[in-house]
Amino acid sequence: MDDCQKMIAYWTKRLGGDFDPERLAQEYLYGGLLHVLAEQEAQAYANDQKCWMYYLDDPRVDAAQNLRSAGIEPTWREDVAYPTQ
Repeated sequence: MDDCQKMIAYWTKRLGGDFDPERLAQEYLYGGLLHVLAEQEAQAYANDQKCWMYYLDDPRVDAAQNLRSAGIEPTWREDVAYPTQ
């Protein structure tokens, strides 16, 4: 579980407020955020996402905490609510 949280912390730093742990890697490549990730990065993201989606109860809580500690408010998709502190 700690490894998954470290992965979330890494992607929080890499993607900033655009990071949503439930967003698929392809969305960072092709949907609205065109070319935010390179092809190899997208594959690494997809592999990491398998970890946090499987092992963490609510990856968005961890991501929101990481973003807020970095002074960034999460910018989830409008159709999805995110946790507040």
